[in-house]
Amino acid sequence: MLARFQTPGEPSPPRLGTVVSRKNARLAVQRNRFKRHCREGFRHRQEELGGLDIIVLARRGVDQLDAPTLRLKLDQLWSQLQRRARSRRQPS
Repeated sequence: MLARFQTPGEPSPPRLGTVVSRKNARLAVQRNRFKRHCREGFRHRQEELGGLDIIVLARRGVDQLDAPTLRLKLDQLWSQLQRRARSRRQPS
């Protein structure tokens, strides 16, 4: 594991955690596909997410989604998180 030490005032990078149980996606191939799509979406949007720690939990039926539908649903969730991150950074 790689540790990164921060200086005071330096923004922390966003972090991603994924949880996919065997109950929700029976085959390892299905669990890995979901994680791969999550990581890819996160990689493209991590600059806009600030210092958020994000945990993605797969729900039942995630193994039934085809790739375009899964990508669309994840894109919608990433957009919601980006809006939250922007509102969190701007002073009220």
